[in-house]
Amino acid sequence: MGLSDDEQQAALIPDRSNSSEFATEKGVQSKSNDIREADENMEKTVDVNNDSIAGVKGVDWILKQDGGRYTLQLVALQDVDDIHSFVKKYSTLDGLALFRTTKKNQDWYALIHGIYPTISVAKEKARSLPQALRKSWPRKLKSVQNSIAKFASRR
Repeated sequence: MGLSDDEQQAALIPDRSNSSEFATEKGVQSKSNDIREADENMEKTVDVNNDSIAGVKGVDWILKQDGGRYTLQLVALQDVDDIHSFVKKYSTLDGLALFRTTKKNQDWYALIHGIYPTISVAKEKARSLPQALRKSWPRKLKSVQNSIAKFASRR
C-alpha cells in the first residue's frame, strides 16, 4: 500500500504537543538504563534490525550513536509496507535507519537520515533532499534514542 506525496508530506511533520522527547539533560541521564534495555527489547519485540529493507540500519546502530548529534526524521508511517515503498522510492538516499516509536498510543515506523554535528548542518542537508523531503524534522539523536526506549518499555 503506497502513500501519495501529500500523505507522505503530512507524515513528515510530527505533532509535538504532549511530547516528552524534549527531556532535560537530567531526565535523559535517568533514562540511560532504559536505552540500554531498549536494544535488547527491540530485538525481541520488533525485528527492525533484520527487516528485509536492504541498506537500512536498525535500532542497535541508532543506540550506539552520539546522542548529542542530530539526524533528520524523514517520515513516520504505521504500515511497514509503506516504509518499504518509501525506501524504494528514495533508493538513492544513503544513511537511512529505521526504528519503532509510539505516538498517541499508536505504533509507528520512523526513518531517519544521516548524522550531523549541529542542527544547522542538519537543516542545511534537509534543503538538499528531494523536494518532498525538504521539511524533514531535524532531531537530536538523544530524542530518537529516548523514543526507542519508550517504545521498548511498552512491550
